[in-house]
Amino acid sequence: MDGLTAKGYNATLAGLDYSVYSSLNGVFVTVSGYNDKLLAALDMVLEQVQALQVRSDRFDVVMEKMKRAYDNVYLKQSGEVSDTFLGDCTSERLYSPPFTRRELDYIDVESVRVHGGRLFERIHLTVLIHGNVTHDTAVSWCDRIERRFAAARAVPIPVSACHSRRSLLLPSGCNFVYTAAVPNANEANCAVSYLCQVGDVADVRVRALVTLFSSMVSEPFFSMMRTKEQLGYNVSSSIWNETASGGVRFRIQSTRHPDFLESRIDFFIDWYLDVLKAMQSAEFDEYRRGAVEKKRKKLVNLAEEQARFWNYIENGYLDFERAENDAREIEKLTLSDIIGFVETYLHPSSHGRRKLSIRLVSQVGECPGAGTTTSISQGIPATLYSQEELIKLRSTMILSACATPLIFGRPPPVAAF
Repeated sequence: MDGLTAKGYNATLAGLDYSVYSSLNGVFVTVSGYNDKLLAALDMVLEQVQALQVRSDRFDVVMEKMKRAYDNVYLKQSGEVSDTFLGDCTSERLYSPPFTRRELDYIDVESVRVHGGRLFERIHLTVLIHGNVTHDTAVSWCDRIERRFAAARAVPIPVSACHSRRSLLLPSGCNFVYTAAVPNANEANCAVSYLCQVGDVADVRVRALVTLFSSMVSEPFFSMMRTKEQLGYNVSSSIWNETASGGVRFRIQSTRHPDFLESRIDFFIDWYLDVLKAMQSAEFDEYRRGAVEKKRKKLVNLAEEQARFWNYIENGYLDFERAENDAREIEKLTLSDIIGFVETYLHPSSHGRRKLSIRLVSQVGECPGAGTTTSISQGIPATLYSQEELIKLRSTMILSACATPLIFGRPPPVAAF
């Protein structure tokens, strides 16, 4: 992006936009704007990306910015950091910010030049063309992109050799607790992120149950923990989806100790189960109708639609009809389904739930509530892991299968040999 600033200025004035960024999966190039000049903008960006020029003065500036970014990654609110740790525990590959930061000390201008010169020797292209473009035009654009890389003697990478997303799954019947200090020594707040994995995110029923429950529980959880108990401002519950795994995550950031915060989450789940059992069918119908309407809500613009399409591509499932399929499945759910869902996958007394909590303890003074134990009966005793035992914790988990692409909501046919 740094090298495109000068050339891209005129394109921006003409209503065209572009971005280039990288991740573990590859290099992502996006161009958007008026379609008559879109291909010209793409050519400009790809030309700069392929012929990377590394200037020593700009290298120093960019390197300094990257080092500061990695040095400050844990200076966020403790609640955000606890979610980061949660992702570290369940991701297939662990590249912690401190580990990555150390590698920057061994990178110089010449090594970047060498790497840039060889970066596109072997490639696999995934292209999404969306908007006011015909099918034939989209195909011709793809052909042009392929010819550009072929002219540079890039060798295609077969799909089987590409990196496929996977994640770590909690074993059935577990109650893992990982405790660490808040990395920012000046942060006065503790935090807890509390995850219950439910099942395969490719299963439409799992997605429907998680979606409906999350929409029902969000407001009561905030009301009890934030408004009534006043544990802190940063209180939330949400869906937590990864490859082959869908679940529910509760999070609280507070000056109280995580031991106490987790006991309140256990109490809330037990209390809300009683609320569900006493709920009238008319109230449940309203929740269900709201969840369905949200799934079927029309997208505001092309950017939102493109983001949705790209998410379906990037997660590996290619399930472009997911929103409508989820809406139909939610319409089939009953109140008894949600009650059974909570009893099986979320309630502390369940012997089959898969639960992991991240407890971050502030280094600023004593946090009230340390040593608090839950008053709710535990179906599985807690297994405790210290800050130095992250690798040990990850080793107890199960590596998921790769995402299986779907074709119009159905798994692809299996070839017979």
